[in-house]
Amino acid sequence: MNGIRSFYEDLYESKFCLITGDLQAFYRNCPKLDEEQKKLMDQEITLEELTLALHSCKMSAPGSDGVPYLVYKKLWKILLKPLKHSPSSPCSQKKAKNEDI
Repeated sequence: MNGIRSFYEDLYESKFCLITGDLQAFYRNCPKLDEEQKKLMDQEITLEELTLALHSCKMSAPGSDGVPYLVYKKLWKILLKPLKHSPSSPCSQKKAKNEDI
C-alpha cells in the first residue's frame, strides 16, 4: 500500500508552480513568434476560417455555452453573420480593441 501511495504522491507532487515560481525563466523557454507569424495572428478571422474550424470539430460534450457543436453545424448558415459581429466574437474583438485605443 505504501508503494502505491508514494508512487502517486511523487506523480502529483508539484515540481514548479507558475504562481510562486520565476515567470521570466518560464517564459524564456517558450517559443516566440517571428514578425511574419505576428502579422498573420493579427489578421481578422474570416468566415471561411470559422466555418473550417467548426467543421473540423468532432461531436463532443457542449462547450462553455452549453450548446453542442451539432447545433452550430446544423444552423451555421443562419448563425454565421450574427456570430461574426457579436461583441464576443474573435472576428469583432480586434476591431473593438483597436477602437478603444
